[in-house]
Amino acid sequence: MKNLIDMPKVTLWALSLGILTCLALVILCGAAIAGTAGFRQVGTPNVARFSATAHLLENGKVLIFDGNAGNNARSPVVELYDPETENFSVTGSMAITRNSSASAPLADGRLLVAGGLSLDDGATNSAEVYDPATGTFSPTGSMTRERVWSKAIRLNDGRVLFAGGDAGEQGFGGDDRETEIYDPATGTFTVSGLLSHRRVHHTATLLLDGRVLITGGENSSFSYDPVTGTITSVDEAFDDAEIYDPVTGTFTPTGSMTTPRMQHTATRLADGRVLITGGGTTYGVFNLLKTAEIYDPATGTFTSAGSTAVARGYEQATLISDGRVIITGQAEPPLLPGDEEFATEIFDPATGKFSRTWSMVHPRMAHNAVALKDGTILMVNGYDYALRESLPAEILVPPPPPVNGESVNVRPLAGEVATKCPGELKFTEIRDKDQIGVGCLVDSSAGTVGLTSARAQVGSQSADFNGGVFKVTQKKGRTETTLTLTQPLRCGSKTRASLSRSLPGWTGATTSATRSRRVWGKGKGSFTTKGNRGSATVRGTEWLTEDRCNGTTLFRVKSGIVTVKDFAKKKTIKLKAGKTYVAGKKPKKKR
Repeated sequence: MKNLIDMPKVTLWALSLGILTCLALVILCGAAIAGTAGFRQVGTPNVARFSATAHLLENGKVLIFDGNAGNNARSPVVELYDPETENFSVTGSMAITRNSSASAPLADGRLLVAGGLSLDDGATNSAEVYDPATGTFSPTGSMTRERVWSKAIRLNDGRVLFAGGDAGEQGFGGDDRETEIYDPATGTFTVSGLLSHRRVHHTATLLLDGRVLITGGENSSFSYDPVTGTITSVDEAFDDAEIYDPVTGTFTPTGSMTTPRMQHTATRLADGRVLITGGGTTYGVFNLLKTAEIYDPATGTFTSAGSTAVARGYEQATLISDGRVIITGQAEPPLLPGDEEFATEIFDPATGKFSRTWSMVHPRMAHNAVALKDGTILMVNGYDYALRESLPAEILVPPPPPVNGESVNVRPLAGEVATKCPGELKFTEIRDKDQIGVGCLVDSSAGTVGLTSARAQVGSQSADFNGGVFKVTQKKGRTETTLTLTQPLRCGSKTRASLSRSLPGWTGATTSATRSRRVWGKGKGSFTTKGNRGSATVRGTEWLTEDRCNGTTLFRVKSGIVTVKDFAKKKTIKLKAGKTYVAGKKPKKKR
């Protein structure tokens, strides 16, 4: 092999250029990969734990503490996740090691932690405050009683409500209907209103009007046999709910859930309603629920919201930037290899339905999911199907908004949908919302795709398409988004050749060619579907565009009005609902 010094200058120049090009590609590709929608692995926490607590701080970092560190052990280690480095570091320790405590961020950026089970002394009423500026915990006033499995919610006035939980020796027994309020101005706790009954494994959700919704849970009654030294639990899930009014300091009943549940999730949606998912009718990972429901504060009632694909407990429900809710974690025994695709689901308030979504790198349960300031979501802690606890963390990257003239967002709504962009050799199925560049192909011949593009000035527009393969284009500075039919016509052949879905790498359903190609569209906004002989431009309607082997393009309107351009006749017409128009037939010349 020649030494570099012996190489001709041209060769050295080419080599240098190649190295620089490779470095540039690595940088660019790395940036592209970092922004690709879906899950990707980041650093591993210093301590493996499950059923822990994780809070987003004002500085953008995530504070992690509490939980079980294996065999019900508790670790005194408190960690910080830094989204800049995507790694974990140890920060200041709490005064006592806690498990099953309650915590809430304060208005000044500090974090309040109170109660729980201490390492040696059972249930505790002590509290302390973490200061991100110093990275240390400092003591504050104690709660009026010991609390384990309580819920803490910061009210709109900055005070913190603590509701529910167990009190008494080792966290078992006792009457804990009393709630209490922490005032950060004085650093003290005071007794507040009474719950209708004792609750643990319940939820507490701040509503848009400042009240707090309490749902479900269990009574967590225990009986102790001094002869055998055993503790027997009598856990019975509740279906009732109540509302706390911070003005009066009292609780009042509201509508009951459609199903009794405990260890469930409650997520406030963008419109103020609350999504309830998962949980079980008894404690543990059995008798889990698939059902979901929604609470409407305007009516004080719960209504069914469909079901998830699998029963869930110890799951997390996290609101993402586009208003949907991602459900992560599974506890329907057994969680086995191959269940990865069920480990995450998405609830869309617009459709009221759940659908499968991106698969996690490490399917997990009893974990934490934290929405970060950049719109990504951190998945950390928990254990997997092999009961492994030392899991690397991962980040969910939702797709960014579409860019006018550059990109559109696509999302499968039904069946199977695939995309193929310039430079790609095959179609790839999309499992959830993703972003593609203009000029890409979309195959919706065996499914329905939701397509969102950016308007010229501000905002976006959306429509649903199914039944065909098309190319998406949009000129910069224009709102109109064009979908051009690209599926090959097999005219004059008796052979039903397979289409795009049989290309190498496509594992979805294979569609055969027919003597026409088509696409149905439905939605609002400025969209144009374009065939060989004409195009249809809409602004809120349902319509069909179909190229046929006789050299014509058929347009059919189910609702609304469509502007049809006939390329052959060079004319434009308005086509109303229930009407059909065939473009491409030139009138015969008179002799």
